[in-house]
Amino acid sequence: MNTTDERNLEACVLALSQWRGQLPADLRSKIQSAGRQISQNDSAVNDLRNLLKQHTALSSAYEDSRRELYQRYNTRPRSKSGAAAIQNGAVNSGNLIVDFASAILTADHFPSTAQKLVSQPSWQSQVNNASDDVKTFFKALKDSVTKPDAVSVQLMKFLDKDVYTLKELAYRMELPEEQIKPSLESLWQDKYIYPVSKSILGNLLGPLNVFTKRKSSLDSSSYLALTARGYFHLHPYFKATATQAQ
Repeated sequence: MNTTDERNLEACVLALSQWRGQLPADLRSKIQSAGRQISQNDSAVNDLRNLLKQHTALSSAYEDSRRELYQRYNTRPRSKSGAAAIQNGAVNSGNLIVDFASAILTADHFPSTAQKLVSQPSWQSQVNNASDDVKTFFKALKDSVTKPDAVSVQLMKFLDKDVYTLKELAYRMELPEEQIKPSLESLWQDKYIYPVSKSILGNLLGPLNVFTKRKSSLDSSSYLALTARGYFHLHPYFKATATQAQ
């Protein structure tokens, strides 16, 4: 498998590992089928990528994952190349990445499988003896399953542009309301979003996230907006700049 296919496969795995919404049964089945083929047929990676491209939110999540991987690979300190690692008896990078991908893509639930995988000592042991490429991907995978999931990120991206109700967000995400409501609830409880207040003071203080007490359930009929925490999650550069200015 060449480097381009490896990066495409990694981006697909990262996107699906964060996806906590339901997928159409036929799409999930095709993804699992591609996952079973990647160790035997390199073209299966392109098939997998095309499957994600057919789903609007997954396609966006894939592109985000590609950019994240690109940044990680181009900003890391290099100490051991793939070729050198293999010569020193390390695990073959391509084979291990394919093993990671196959374990996740053939599972019934992608995110929970990824979470279990990154916490297993047996996998970690193999990563420790692998090349920098494997370590970089594994770190990205581990980070991805502890951050807001792909659905939540896409919801925040819409709210970064304007305020929307649950119904409007479901329309733009091309998903049923019941599928995105749990993600909105989590974003609300974790203080990434807030319901737009009817009062001027509420709207001024809402983005600053000063109200620490949350109601048991988010009012899904309200217009929703990003808090400062949500904004800085999407734009970490501005958070870093603001911190340095202080």
